[in-house]
Amino acid sequence: LSLAQRAVAALPNDPSIHDTLAYVQLKLKDFKNAQESLKVASKLDPQNINWRIKLAQAYDEAGQMDDLGPLLDEIEKMMTETQVTDAQRQLIRQLRTKLAKTASLP
Repeated sequence: LSLAQRAVAALPNDPSIHDTLAYVQLKLKDFKNAQESLKVASKLDPQNINWRIKLAQAYDEAGQMDDLGPLLDEIEKMMTETQVTDAQRQLIRQLRTKLAKTASLP
């Protein structure tokens, strides 16, 4: 964690470094900070759908379904203009299905 934080301090405008920090934070179950790191990566590189997909995963892992829905909408709009892998498409479908099931609970 410390090394990733120092890398962000040294290269604050590199979205990949923020992504690396988010990866470490997610492994430590520090969802709030991981989400913030991924939001920074998205702001630094707004055309890169990968940061948003990882943010969606972080919302899912944290159980933040209210935040997940609007983000999935944004990702799905970007998917029409951005090339994504089959694995990413499958992940988005799984998250959308999970969100729908959560919404139908009393």
